[in-house]
Amino acid sequence: MVLGYGFDTYLTEADNIYDLIGNCFGGLCENIDNQQEFTSKYLDQKLNPNIGILNEFSENIMELMEDYNVSEYASVSQQILQLVQNIDLQSYLDPKKNQLTVLYCILAAIDSVAGNWESKWMASTLGPLDKQNKTNYRVYYNLKRTIHEDYVVGIGRNRAVSSDFFEQFENFRFIHENSWKEHINVPQAKYLQPSKAWIEKNKNAHRLKIAVIPFSVHQNFAFKFVGESSFIVDYANFNQAHAAERIRQAVASAIHVGSNIIVLPEYVVSPEVYRSVQQQIRISRRNMKGMDLMLVFAGTTWTEEGNNVMRILDAWGEEIGEYYKYSSFTKPKKGKHGFEVCEALCTPGKRCDIMAIEHIGLFLPAICRDMIDGEYTEKLARYFLPAFTIIAAWSPSLAQFAERQKELANKYFVSSVLANACSSIRKTALNIGNGGIVSKRKTIAGICKKDIQREGCTANCSTGGCFYLLDYDFSFEDKVKNTNIEIIRYQPE
Repeated sequence: MVLGYGFDTYLTEADNIYDLIGNCFGGLCENIDNQQEFTSKYLDQKLNPNIGILNEFSENIMELMEDYNVSEYASVSQQILQLVQNIDLQSYLDPKKNQLTVLYCILAAIDSVAGNWESKWMASTLGPLDKQNKTNYRVYYNLKRTIHEDYVVGIGRNRAVSSDFFEQFENFRFIHENSWKEHINVPQAKYLQPSKAWIEKNKNAHRLKIAVIPFSVHQNFAFKFVGESSFIVDYANFNQAHAAERIRQAVASAIHVGSNIIVLPEYVVSPEVYRSVQQQIRISRRNMKGMDLMLVFAGTTWTEEGNNVMRILDAWGEEIGEYYKYSSFTKPKKGKHGFEVCEALCTPGKRCDIMAIEHIGLFLPAICRDMIDGEYTEKLARYFLPAFTIIAAWSPSLAQFAERQKELANKYFVSSVLANACSSIRKTALNIGNGGIVSKRKTIAGICKKDIQREGCTANCSTGGCFYLLDYDFSFEDKVKNTNIEIIRYQPE
């Protein structure tokens, strides 16, 4: 058969396999208003008289794509078109939707075998992988064989899913570029492989160690008003060398005790502090054998152009990603229009780099309000289904974070870590941050949350930097007590 209604262009206007995948997905979304109805009526094994033909077609596509190599696309695309021409569908309900079952079967067949493709194709990225397909649905590869995914299966929870197309494909995730604001780029999913030594060490342990450095009870910046209500962050008139040395010591110690990931809070990473973090990672890399560090989410820095930016470093101290805060801190005027206080972000959400670590999972950054406003981080979590949300914050209250962490764990099976600045919490408060791991709560997914506490803190911040090591156990060996995070505090003497 020849696909009508212009549907053939979804197959012919593609430069690589990911363009084809994006076109098929976009073609379905563009032409089907009620996705649930389409799935129930047109893919039903009993109702649709064409199911036998479509199943055979799908099997042929799967066989064709099983050992697919990226250099074979020109040949493979022609074979797919030939298979489409060989289909002879009977009339069934709406003619357009009847033909769209062909696009669905192509996409579903490719998705079903893509988990066996070599991840080395991905080089340093999991997406967007398409060159810019005609539908603007960008394509990302989804890591499946991870300790996080094994853990979710092990504790026996199924993700609470909706029934739209976004939830029906396992090995690919999709983002519609038009749903992003004009100045905001679609997220980039960066791909990293842990060292062979780490893989060998953890093949049975299934643990992840995350160090949180809350910095100090003393601030190294000031909030500076630039109008009636707008504020920026000013690092002048503070001893940044002292701050940099405290954080450098904490980073060195965190690496020494085997941290896989290090997280710092919002605002505290001045340019000088940032350089000291990079320098210490490089020193530790030269001097240590078998270093377990993979990533550093280096808090946030207020930039000269007026943005609140988290930089992400690899195990060599190289910057491999950035995340721009999306949701400004605001405080509305009481009984009046406008704001009493507003964070003056220049280009909020300009860039979002997500980190995917082979064998572990996807790490989604978030900065303070991005997490608690229920918009941006929630949207990203739904699209990408990350293993972790890494939250950098400067907040006097933790309650709103806990609610959102619980919600993301319940809906999307997201574990989390909240790195809050010690200086943002009153000195008499006990809890300054937390870690959360997805748990089993009767018939639903919940969160097991452990608080980062200052109990027994010497507050001897002038002699060095403390940190907390959060040890996440994803082994799920104990079916009763199936989740665990151990927190160890390291303080300067």
